[in-house]
Amino acid sequence: MDFHVFTTFSIIIIGLFFSVLKNENSLKIRKTYLFIVSIILLLESALRGMSVGDDTLTYFDSFQSIKYTSWADIFRYFTFFSDNSYENRNQGYDLFQKIFQLFSDDFRVYLFFIAIVFFSSLYYFLLRNTFNLFELILSFLIYSALFYYFFSITGIKQTITTSVALFSIRYIKERKLLRFVIPIMLASFIHISVLVFLPFYFFSGLKKIKLNFLIALFLFIIIFGFKQYVVAILITDTVYETYLSDLAGRGTLGFTSLLLLVVLLSYFVVDKMAKVYPNYILYYNGILMALVLVPLTWVNSNAMRVVQYYSIFLIVFAPKIIEVVYRKNILFKRIAYFICIVILLSFILNVPSFYKFFWEESSIYRDL
Repeated sequence: MDFHVFTTFSIIIIGLFFSVLKNENSLKIRKTYLFIVSIILLLESALRGMSVGDDTLTYFDSFQSIKYTSWADIFRYFTFFSDNSYENRNQGYDLFQKIFQLFSDDFRVYLFFIAIVFFSSLYYFLLRNTFNLFELILSFLIYSALFYYFFSITGIKQTITTSVALFSIRYIKERKLLRFVIPIMLASFIHISVLVFLPFYFFSGLKKIKLNFLIALFLFIIIFGFKQYVVAILITDTVYETYLSDLAGRGTLGFTSLLLLVVLLSYFVVDKMAKVYPNYILYYNGILMALVLVPLTWVNSNAMRVVQYYSIFLIVFAPKIIEVVYRKNILFKRIAYFICIVILLSFILNVPSFYKFFWEESSIYRDL
């Protein structure tokens, strides 16, 4: 059995086990479930082989190269603000690796560290924004279906910056601008894409959700119609001009359709959502920002790296639609969760996965 399939079934089985316990929605049980699943996902990410994911081997090469790069050279080529070349982008990541290597120069230890950082941020994000066990089960399955490939086994730079964004959401809620801006700005030295999250501090508080919805839908249609021109404007004379123009976009039909479905369904429960969730405005505006940006992925799938700072809200927002629609009917609520679980499970099972532990690989990867 592929290990990702194992982790997916673990999410469901462990969740169902806790669901039959007394006070299954208590904070203690939810924390326990969150912790167990987070550890499983952490191990899945940290123990992956070099051949797993598109960029793991590339990141390994970068890590090895930094071992033999002097501190003087690290700072000499630190040209974040003055050099738009693709090769010299994100020099802050080199510095980040060099600082880490003060403690360990083992790439496996580094993967563990990155996994701990990300899943700690995901743990607190889910803890603060989910309120019962079945929400958590569905949230983890949405992550497993939509976000696992990038955050668990492929990206490292954006996994770090997304972690910073997730931790910083609390400062949006608390309206502490500097505490929000400073971490995001520092994270941008690792991957500049995180700057797209800065406007959310202001957009997150827009209260006229139905009006926001109409504006976002209008922008979605306009940007989709002129997506080639919009992308050209955004990347011209930037470090990503080469990066985002090297692959022809094949479209993200599945993801775009799911996002549109969630947004459209959520429109009809705005009033119910307002009565139940104090932070409903934050969830809505996050998803609407994702909707506005998702047309860019039809030009080049790499644009998903930008969308993911907002689409991550799907994992806490989608379950809330079920919660408010079937708030007073427990049976129908459980049926709705069951249907969603089956759909996500079938999606995961039908998507080819090539997971290997690092000890299962041939020496061509281990000895690099």
